[in-house]
Amino acid sequence: MSTSEVANEARIDIAMQARFPWVTIALAAACIALFALGLLWSDGSISLVLYRMGANSGEAVKAGEIWRVFASAFLHANVGHLAVNMIALASFGPLLERLLGPRRYILLYGLSGLGAGLASALLRGPGLSVGASGAIWGLMAAGVGLALWPRGLLPLLRLDQARRRATFPLVINIAYSFSPGVDLWAHFGGGLVGFALMASGLITRGVDPLWTDDATALPPPQRRGNALTIAAVMISLVMAASVTVALGVGRPWEIGDPPVLGRIAVGDTGLTIELPSVLATIPHENREGTVRAFTYGDLKQTPCVVEIILNTLPQVIPPEQLDDVLVAEQKALQDSVPPGAQRTQPAAIVTVGNRRFASAIHTIDRVTMKSWASVLRDREVLVRVYSTPDLPLAWAGLDERIVASLQLP
Repeated sequence: MSTSEVANEARIDIAMQARFPWVTIALAAACIALFALGLLWSDGSISLVLYRMGANSGEAVKAGEIWRVFASAFLHANVGHLAVNMIALASFGPLLERLLGPRRYILLYGLSGLGAGLASALLRGPGLSVGASGAIWGLMAAGVGLALWPRGLLPLLRLDQARRRATFPLVINIAYSFSPGVDLWAHFGGGLVGFALMASGLITRGVDPLWTDDATALPPPQRRGNALTIAAVMISLVMAASVTVALGVGRPWEIGDPPVLGRIAVGDTGLTIELPSVLATIPHENREGTVRAFTYGDLKQTPCVVEIILNTLPQVIPPEQLDDVLVAEQKALQDSVPPGAQRTQPAAIVTVGNRRFASAIHTIDRVTMKSWASVLRDREVLVRVYSTPDLPLAWAGLDERIVASLQLP
């Protein structure tokens, strides 16, 4: 190693140490703070709280909830997910932030996150996606681009090290991206943006190298650029606003609150039922002949979903025939298993409130479907309540309260 090479290495070390990676620290702090809030609000319902906090969803983004593209990059599903991403951010972020300066680094991270979020929303298909890994992939791929086209930002020895180390993390992360449950499209979308920004020179244009032969022991002053500053401020504001809007719209802190029930009319059928207000605001109706189905809630947004299916009978069923009707309903619930479902409890005749029902329990994937069937005068009524394993504790046992509240004046 020549004297000049040693001097160059010393210069870049001193200059980089003088630049504190405050943007990387701030990004990590935001991810950790939101994860802590998610745990606080979840009350056991992780997937529900993540959706309300802004998890990425192609269906929701296409419906206009574009804040999810950025907000989802600050959310994590569990401690392991958060730890892996924060370790990766600490591995790739500080070097790039010190070399590029905070403004270019913010643009690199933000645009990589945008590419990751859009790729996931448009290409991934059904399901939720969270995590900073798409934006971090942009940093990793930018590091590869820097090793291939350094544009004078790294001295020779540091460049040789960067080139030797660039391939292994890339190969490992590509292989990992094909694992079940990993958002492949977010990784590749973020990586493509980060690599393109670095390889094209767009993100490095105007950067002062920290190590040149005439450099001092201190980092050179950053060149002022109003456009660069405005762009960095704008993307920072967009990321912050996305998280703020997601929280304001989703109101995830309300998930663990005890549900407030109110009596509502089930369409124009004459039937009324008590439902949590959050379910009653998301109604949907289907009609086929004499059968009408009313659905309240959405498992992505609400802790459970209530479905009421009504069939108008030719005549009123007299009380003395109710036992025979319930036996027939019990047999129907026992014999008819919905597509993709498994029966977890045999059909039985039960009493809920002051009314008897035929009842059964099925599971569809991770969703529990409880069914109650009975007859109210000339209406055959089937009530189904769908819930996931992470149902908030405050909602436990609510299904029977809802069924018991059925009334037909």
